[in-house]
Amino acid sequence: MLRVSTDQSVVVPPFGCAWLQSEAHQLSSGKGCLELEVKGETDITIVYGSTTGPNRWQHESLRGSRQGLADHAYTLILGSHRNSSAKLEKDNVTCAQAQLPLPARPSKQLFKPYWVNFDHGSFMVGSGAPGEGFILTWEDPQPLEDIQYIGLSAWDKHVSYRRITLSPAVSTSLILQQQQHQQGQGDHHAQVVSEPSRVASLALMCYLIKPQLMRVLIASLAQVVQKHAHAFCYLGEETIQDLLSSNLQAVSELQLLEALLLWAGKTASSPAASDPRPLYIVEALMHLIRFPLMTEADVQVPSPG
Repeated sequence: MLRVSTDQSVVVPPFGCAWLQSEAHQLSSGKGCLELEVKGETDITIVYGSTTGPNRWQHESLRGSRQGLADHAYTLILGSHRNSSAKLEKDNVTCAQAQLPLPARPSKQLFKPYWVNFDHGSFMVGSGAPGEGFILTWEDPQPLEDIQYIGLSAWDKHVSYRRITLSPAVSTSLILQQQQHQQGQGDHHAQVVSEPSRVASLALMCYLIKPQLMRVLIASLAQVVQKHAHAFCYLGEETIQDLLSSNLQAVSELQLLEALLLWAGKTASSPAASDPRPLYIVEALMHLIRFPLMTEADVQVPSPG
């Protein structure tokens, strides 16, 4: 059963769907920009349909399938594949998929902001304010007609939605310009690098040298943390994630934990100029530390005094 909690959020139960039927939340002429905050462990599910479907999936007869939620609809899933990816389906067939960055992954502790810009079968999805935190883009070569209604759903765990607004669709070209500005801000070489042929070459080069760079970082982690703590704290979340999940580790789990806490701004050695990382990012990365491999002495908390 759907319910409204004390913080005015709509709580959708497993296999449920809350269809937004007020005129303010209906797509105008097949387009609109949806903004909302969501809290859930996994599988945030947003449906775009020409009609409102049932309030509950027919999961008993169609076990393991999302079929039956809505006919002729698009389904966006944030946090599929064990909360690691974003996926877009058309009539229950996957048509686009992308890895979900750590900051954009659903959290069962915190509400996170997302936006979905829809324009006649063209999707742009991100986290944060519209135009920020790009996650996925896709354009349907044969868009479904008369898409008007939006449903907020869940898979096998409760999901809470709040601060739901629908504004006129943002120009796709305007969003792309904003994305390019964010990527190139402060870099006078940005327009040169943005040429497609150069981007492809640069991406390939980064892909090829990344394993070697990670080996160097792992092999000299102690020296990097000790002598270049400030620079280490400026590494991105994805780099830290790769470091913690690498199978090339030549350092102990304790060293990795200490490096993570330094990067997160949680130790006395953390550079004063670096702001502490958001708790949800630190918690997500902490799961990559293999605590069973640590000794009792490693995890012992010293007594005060």
